[in-house]
Amino acid sequence: MKKFKRLYYILSYVFFILPPFIWGLVELYLERDWKVHVVSLVVNLIVLFIITLVLWILTIKNVLHVPNKEEQRQLLFGLIGNTVVYFYTFQNPMNLQNVVTIYLILLIILVVRYYLLKRKISNYELWILLPIFLLIDTLHILLTGCGFSNLGGYCVPNEVPHVVLYLLYSTIVVITIGYYAYKVYLYRRWNFWGITNITLVVLTSIFIQEIVDADEKIIGTLTIALAFFVILDFIVSIVNKVYTHRTLIFYVRTTTLLILISLLSEEDFFIGQADEDMLVLMVIVTYVSFGITILKSLLHITEEADTTKANFTIEILTEDLRNQIKENYGDVAYDYMEIGDNIYSLIAIEDNTIIGFISTYTQPLKEPLEDTMEAYINIIEVHKDYRRQGIASTLINETEHYFKRQGIPQIRAWSSMDKVEAIQLWQALNYNLSPTTIHIDSKNVNVEGYYVVKSL
Repeated sequence: MKKFKRLYYILSYVFFILPPFIWGLVELYLERDWKVHVVSLVVNLIVLFIITLVLWILTIKNVLHVPNKEEQRQLLFGLIGNTVVYFYTFQNPMNLQNVVTIYLILLIILVVRYYLLKRKISNYELWILLPIFLLIDTLHILLTGCGFSNLGGYCVPNEVPHVVLYLLYSTIVVITIGYYAYKVYLYRRWNFWGITNITLVVLTSIFIQEIVDADEKIIGTLTIALAFFVILDFIVSIVNKVYTHRTLIFYVRTTTLLILISLLSEEDFFIGQADEDMLVLMVIVTYVSFGITILKSLLHITEEADTTKANFTIEILTEDLRNQIKENYGDVAYDYMEIGDNIYSLIAIEDNTIIGFISTYTQPLKEPLEDTMEAYINIIEVHKDYRRQGIASTLINETEHYFKRQGIPQIRAWSSMDKVEAIQLWQALNYNLSPTTIHIDSKNVNVEGYYVVKSL
């Protein structure tokens, strides 16, 4: 059953994407004058029934295990996602476009994910922006009678004083551009590439405005220079092996800023003109922020703005500190945190409190390489209240530097499969991962995980 282990998790996200694909197939093959959203609903239910039937057959034949409670919650999350995505896909045929907005849909998904899967707020960007956008969109609908989906002549707006709408649209501008500018600032990318990109974005944003009336050749030159330096930055950083995916997110944000400001230019916003087309700014930011959230998850990116750094110091383990570890973390941690000639153990301390530790020892490789030594990380742990603050990375980096100075050619460790954050950390620190099953004699069980190794 090993190859089906993550099947329920995969299916939960398949449920999300079913409605739009079913809609596309129904549009292709529907010949009678039937309502497309009704037919798509029937097809969607049939597909879900078939999937359920196949899963049931596989479980009774012991080909697939019965989902545990966590997997059941994941499947329920997928079914709820299937429902909300269905309503979003068919909002126009069902005349729900002013109710079922992208802001409401994503908020529902975030809330359901929080209560069903993780009682922990992540994706702060969406949690901040979506309620604000939903409030502004609702206010706009109450004032004008039209929402974003009504643009293009499908709705005749109510008469509202221009100054009132201009203030509302100005709020959209301040929030969207202000928030993205703040996120770019938090990168503090004050090297040549960051300053060059920000400068070109600012200059282009100024010259494309109607009130400046700049020559098109100047705007074209700035645009070409902007693209050239972005590509050059990627080339240089990849060749010098200093590229990180944070660079990609940085350019996504600065490019989005330029797109938003160019839309303001189209609307003549800075000379006092604005209409309902300004709502597109919120839609763009929502989709881009949602895309960034997905990229950060897939590529294991932690933006500088999302990480609060703990104010800690690194110290070499002493007997007194080892006894503190026993008192606060238990006997197992105490036994693994050793002191010796071939052992290097470090602790992270904040306000006289041990918040993390690592212990590594050297050992020879197996034959025929028994003359070659390696460093093996015996234990690494960070207090749960201090995780994702750079502590584990610092402990590992300090350990790597120590053994590199000792002439040790490689460092190795092992993480069980359930330590998802640890595995993501090893990958982010450029360790090579090898799936491995180990046997624990004391418990007589096999544990799946990864050996991780890095050349020093």
